Amino acid sequence: MSLTPTDREHLNILIQRAARNLTPQERSTLLRLWERNRPPCSPVHRTVQHLTHQHLEPPLPSPSPRGRAIADLTELAVSWPELRDALTARTTTWPPAGRMTDYQRQLTPDEAAAEQYATAAELAERTALAPGEHPAPLSVTVLDTISEIQDELLGLADEIAGAVQRPPFTFKIPSASPHDDIARRLALTELTDRADPRRWRYNLAGRDGATAASWLADRLTDPAGPFKPLTDTQIEWIGAVAAACRRRAEPLLASPTTADGQAVDLPLVCECGGQLSVTNSVDDFRVRCAGCGITWTGTSLLEQLRAT
Repeated sequence: MSLTPTDREHLNILIQRAARNLTPQERSTLLRLWERNRPPCSPVHRTVQHLTHQHLEPPLPSPSPRGRAIADLTELAVSWPELRDALTARTTTWPPAGRMTDYQRQLTPDEAAAEQYATAAELAERTALAPGEHPAPLSVTVLDTISEIQDELLGLADEIAGAVQRPPFTFKIPSASPHDDIARRLALTELTDRADPRRWRYNLAGRDGATAASWLADRLTDPAGPFKPLTDTQIEWIGAVAAACRRRAEPLLASPTTADGQAVDLPLVCECGGQLSVTNSVDDFRVRCAGCGITWTGTSLLEQLRAT
């Protein structure tokens, strides 16, 4: 059935409204108009999908416990540098409300010289051993949260490795001739198996939460290697810990900050209606949606622009 002139007028009015301003009644109206305007590939159908942010096709099946655990662990591993950046985030807003150059232009030469001298003297006294109060070099709350998440992930990786990772091959080779090809091959097999990069090592250099999350995700994605298959109980255990760690990390990622400053809201909204914010880092910038949590890097945005 085609749209009536009245329906078209109502639809045009709704299209002019931003998606975030739609009321539940207006959403129902759009869905009802879509039902009257088949086929699903029509422009009206696409407009309804965009404004209501709903996929009107049959919903996809919910991911399995293994799939949810992989998604949570991957998110933790990818977001770990961002969590580390939050440790040294500023507590002041960025960009600053006023510019230092405006203040300096108002100073006379004598006042500017006195200001510079006082600043230099204060900086000279502000050493690590200088008396007086000092701001914490790191965010203590963020440090505690990251440390707890890291301990949970490392402890889980240690437990899972102890349960499913088999010991390296060991061959008792009797004294043989240097020309014994079988003995050489057995020795090479033993060394190769012991040095397998897929193994979890308790003395691994650079052990952190990202390493543990990546290793656990690999075990769920690719069970091949020197490991026994994971049981359903172990998969549920990994999924529960990964989900809990991700929930604890989300408040830190919801308002991303870096050493350059805090996130700045953009005059744009995501397709889901969430506020977009940009955060500058040393070599790139990130745009993040506060609603659905999707994040784009500056590099990925440039690649998308080149592809269009």
